[in-house]
Amino acid sequence: MDPVRTRKLSRLVFYLATMGACIGVGIAYMGHTAAGIILMVACMAVMMVCLSILRFFGQYDFNHMVSSRKPKKE
Repeated sequence: MDPVRTRKLSRLVFYLATMGACIGVGIAYMGHTAAGIILMVACMAVMMVCLSILRFFGQYDFNHMVSSRKPKKE
């Protein structure tokens, strides 16, 4: 799989899961405790997977593969 696409997709899914977890907190505070907690736990699991993918790309030097700019030709 393409590293650039994987990194962008994992960032997008991380942000969506973060919004879902915040919605889960709101649902839990409105009185639907079980549904809110289930939504928060599911979103946290997705966030952890995305963070591990992003950490993998941050840990290793994939800058030459991840960079959207082309190197200058001499």
